[in-house]
Amino acid sequence: MQSLPIRTRMRSAAAGVAVGVVLLALAAAARGQGADVEGLAALRDYESHRITSADPTGGNADWWDIGPGETRVLADIQGPGCIVHFRDNSTSREPHHLQMHVLRIWWDGEPEPSVEVPIGDFFGVGFGFTERFASALVCIDQRPGGLTDPAAMGAARNAYFPMPFARAARVTLTNEGKQSSRHWVEINYRTWKKAPENLLSFHAQYRQGTPPPQGPYLILDAKGRGHLVGCVLSVKNNDGGWWGEGDEILDIDGKHAIQGTGSEDYFCESYGLRPGCFPYFGVTLLEEPFITAYRWHVPDPVTFRESLRFLIEQGGGAPPFRSGNFYYSVATWYQTEPHAPFPKLPPVAERIGWAAAQPRDAVEGEAMKIGAKTGGVTEVQSEARWSGGRQLWWRDGKVGDRLELVLPVPRKGTYRIVMQNTRANDYGVFQFSLDGRKLGDPIDLYSKENVVALVTLGTCRLDAGDHVFAAEIVGSHPDAAKRYMLGLDYLRLEPADGDK
Repeated sequence: MQSLPIRTRMRSAAAGVAVGVVLLALAAAARGQGADVEGLAALRDYESHRITSADPTGGNADWWDIGPGETRVLADIQGPGCIVHFRDNSTSREPHHLQMHVLRIWWDGEPEPSVEVPIGDFFGVGFGFTERFASALVCIDQRPGGLTDPAAMGAARNAYFPMPFARAARVTLTNEGKQSSRHWVEINYRTWKKAPENLLSFHAQYRQGTPPPQGPYLILDAKGRGHLVGCVLSVKNNDGGWWGEGDEILDIDGKHAIQGTGSEDYFCESYGLRPGCFPYFGVTLLEEPFITAYRWHVPDPVTFRESLRFLIEQGGGAPPFRSGNFYYSVATWYQTEPHAPFPKLPPVAERIGWAAAQPRDAVEGEAMKIGAKTGGVTEVQSEARWSGGRQLWWRDGKVGDRLELVLPVPRKGTYRIVMQNTRANDYGVFQFSLDGRKLGDPIDLYSKENVVALVTLGTCRLDAGDHVFAAEIVGSHPDAAKRYMLGLDYLRLEPADGDK
């Protein structure tokens, strides 16, 4: 599907929760746990149990601490039974802690876990970020602090995947960070005298490609009999522009069975993605260059008898399917045991490598030499959402002030000039130019929320060597605080048609 320009201004994913009351019955039924309203009066033939991090002394220290390198056993249960709800409030001041904590679950004494996922990705938001959202299977109650704060804490994460087991279940959480963390935990489960027939084991698998090798990105390669029930996909859009033309591909039992029509279509959206969450699909994170979307195959599980390969095209959705974007995914499915071996979980440094990675062909704003400045203050700011974790910040100038930066061009050619910058309620209106020639009309960087956005400034024929990139303050939005700020994350020179 041809996409309209990406909307880069993040509005809280909680907007989709406004219909939550109406959808409660649907969500309950989707959880497959007999929780529909009409069935509330039905007699239940199981025993209910709950494991919590309650203070054993009866006090209020109702948490478990997990030290660096430690593994905490959250549950060790004898069956037959079924976990029906898992909640974890992960708290740490260490940046990226939600990517550093790994959830693992084993069923019935198996040697390798059926679930192995960083805790943040398991609960539906990538990059260790936090956003409030509600869906049929996963919910987060609040977003404390900034959306892209990698050390956000204080949110309760809830999952409602039914997780049956015949003999035993073991749930652990490992802290692979360098600081201690604190967790408020609740696991609700039921046990039967005799397990219901035809129940499959729950699985969740994490993969990443930073960037992926050439070809469609592999989300899952399962062996056995079962059905796919969900996918969470996070993308760091290093290439800029619209990344989501790639189709989903499902090969079932060794045969090509399903070919989609675009990444946004797979996530039940159209003409790009919009923040908002619904029972079976949604976008929990949309602040360029960071995107996370989910789809739960509750009404439409993808069944397989022998094997399932689940892929999604990258690189604009056309051969050779190559991009500089970073992909991170969690597939959830049920199947018979034994399952195929999982890929080795990437170490922490690779899971958080996006924070230091730079987009291809980017000229970092903070690394550009200042040629001239007629007013205001320039400094370097640090925050995880920016390329390389930093941006050049120009503030407190006045209308008419000008900042000139040296832009190196490696070779002669025609280039699209793409800029990633910050927008907020105290940012100004700027006229950008290159070698004294205006790059389009003035751009208003005002935004009610503090966001990062990509914009194409224009196309220029440039000789190799240094050029002068300039920003001039020409005004401000009527609602803006008059500080005329500019935050330059990076400039990228994209070869135009005919230049490589």
